[in-house]
Amino acid sequence: MRRKRTLLALAGALGLCLPAPAPAAEDKLGITVAPVPVYGANTNAAAGGPTPLSMMLTVSVQPGAAITAGGMAVDAAGNIYISDYGFEPQAGGIVMLPNDGRAPIVVMTRLDRPSDIEMSPDGRSLVIAGPDGKVYQAYFGVSVRLHFMSEPMNDPVVFLKTDTGTLVSMLTADGYFHFPELLVTQQQSWTVTVVIRNGSKTVTRMATLQHSASDLNGQTVLDITL
Repeated sequence: MRRKRTLLALAGALGLCLPAPAPAAEDKLGITVAPVPVYGANTNAAAGGPTPLSMMLTVSVQPGAAITAGGMAVDAAGNIYISDYGFEPQAGGIVMLPNDGRAPIVVMTRLDRPSDIEMSPDGRSLVIAGPDGKVYQAYFGVSVRLHFMSEPMNDPVVFLKTDTGTLVSMLTADGYFHFPELLVTQQQSWTVTVVIRNGSKTVTRMATLQHSASDLNGQTVLDITL
């Protein structure tokens, strides 16, 4: 199923026409993939309607939510990134499909209608094709998920001590604490300090950022058990 999903996403990124599928099926990750025709000005006189010029992909990342996928990239660790076009300025995003089978994670938001995406040469960012010939970069960051085993959750706040200063994040609706655009050029260390404040208790952990043999690479996802 993962291979099928990857091939479908790649076809969408390349603008290939796909045949209409059977009703979309949801796999074990809760991802539903179905081609969506993109219509242009050409019309099919015989059929009396417009002719699809290409196909985009609809990817459901959680019940009741879906994205329109236009491009795909893969980092050095094998994680897949799919662009969500958004159709409105600053409404697009990037969904990460982790290589270990975890559920999809929205790792970038408020992007301007991203379509095709590519990893930057250094792996620290995505190079994104936007509307009207616009090309821009969005840097990867860190997403932290806490697992409360020995103590109850009590309004947790997560701080991240980095080369550029201390960042803070609150729990978001998807269950993660997100620190976007951490991998700017000023971040050289491969390790960061994670400070978790849970009620009156504070826990400190060292964490290693995702990296290739030579440099930081892609989005880091940290699972921390308390």
